[in-house]
Amino acid sequence: KVVIPGGSGQVGAILARSYFAAQEPEIVILSRRAAPPEGRARTVVWDGKTLGSWTSELDGADVVINLAGRSVNCRYTERNRDEIFASRLTTTRALRAAISAADAPLLGQVVIAALPSVTDMPSREMESFVELMIAPSPRRMRR
Repeated sequence: KVVIPGGSGQVGAILARSYFAAQEPEIVILSRRAAPPEGRARTVVWDGKTLGSWTSELDGADVVINLAGRSVNCRYTERNRDEIFASRLTTTRALRAAISAADAPLLGQVVIAALPSVTDMPSREMESFVELMIAPSPRRMRR
């Protein structure tokens, strides 16, 4: 089972349709908008901020591929950069909390985050984001 938060975009669609075609896993897209099933992929609504019924989709998942966050297809003003960065922190924190509380541990988690003008980002903010992405969850992954 593969769970893809933010998987309703271009990269998520490619992963769901093409990359996982040979493996044939169950694919769950976490999205802010409901959508009809497409192939093996089904969509579950979440807000990317709070824990809710979507967290049950993590039980039994083999991997979570986090693509969620504000689009980087914009001018990189200070406000837009701040919103992009904050959206990635928020969704990653929500996922980490849900993964930590899951009954069945994951085999792996992948966070894919497009961050504009990383060199303009204060180093402490970048360090916090990286720590959040790679820090082990309180539950050890096992299988």
